[in-house]
Amino acid sequence: MGTLTFYALSYDRGFKNLIDKNISNQELKVHSIFKRVINFIDMDRQIYSILQNHLDNGPCAMRLQVDKDYNFTDLNIEVNDRVNIEQDALKIDNKMVIYLKNTELWSPDLLKIQVNENDKINFSKNIKLFNEYFLQNAVDGGSKYFYINTLINLEKTYRVSIIEKELKNRIEIFLLRLNESLEELNKSIISVIGFGNGLTPSGDDFLVGFITALNSIEVEKSKLLFKKIKYILENTSLSTTDISKNMIKASIEGNSREIIINFIKQIFNDDRDGLYHSIDEMFSIGSSSGVDLSVGIILGLLYGLDILESGGKEDAKYYN
Repeated sequence: MGTLTFYALSYDRGFKNLIDKNISNQELKVHSIFKRVINFIDMDRQIYSILQNHLDNGPCAMRLQVDKDYNFTDLNIEVNDRVNIEQDALKIDNKMVIYLKNTELWSPDLLKIQVNENDKINFSKNIKLFNEYFLQNAVDGGSKYFYINTLINLEKTYRVSIIEKELKNRIEIFLLRLNESLEELNKSIISVIGFGNGLTPSGDDFLVGFITALNSIEVEKSKLLFKKIKYILENTSLSTTDISKNMIKASIEGNSREIIINFIKQIFNDDRDGLYHSIDEMFSIGSSSGVDLSVGIILGLLYGLDILESGGKEDAKYYN
């Protein structure tokens, strides 16, 4: 198989900064290959992602134009293959070249929502719609059991695994520790990080959603907790996967995927169809990752808007 040629459609500021350095001898190598994603890393183990155009924009990511059924794992690319950037092109050994000229810069609006009374009315209505949709469409596993049992106050509706029960316990302890000392909050965060299966364990996805929600609304309570969590995460060795570490790092830096940004915006909009579409997009992420991210976002917003009480019990008016 000869060198395959592709053209970049878009990248974010983080990926563009890497391109602009244009240093051909920097240490970049392939980290992992999936059907629709190729990840490579630099010397600091920062992950950069090459995505098919069917996926959304995100932190340190670049999207390519490919056919719908294209599969990156069919290529001859291997882990540790050298990645070079030179003359408006990114190359993976002699196997793949991506031309970068005329690539669009994805610059998302910063989520800094000034929550007014109308936003709160929309939020109340949309949470009810979200919960109805969640019960019908959320895949089993991850933080689903926590959400339906603790937030919606329903008994389990399916066979629950030991991992789900333990994740529920850890999330509840995390919520109880939000207003306690840094030491206690730190312990509860560490218990959530890395808990679960897969490339991004459910605990990590939940935490990323929670952090992103806190940082998306201009509320003093949210800002204070965000700063505490950010301090803890910046000063803690994270015991989880490389992909999760980068995802958590992006969240505390205020960066997020396009789908997540759209979902948070829709939670405060008066647009039922738009909300359902954004939930569908969220639930399409990974196996249960989108569900876990969504749960984290909802919990973060409930906390920031002063609706969430100790241990995850919320004002019943949002669910009745």
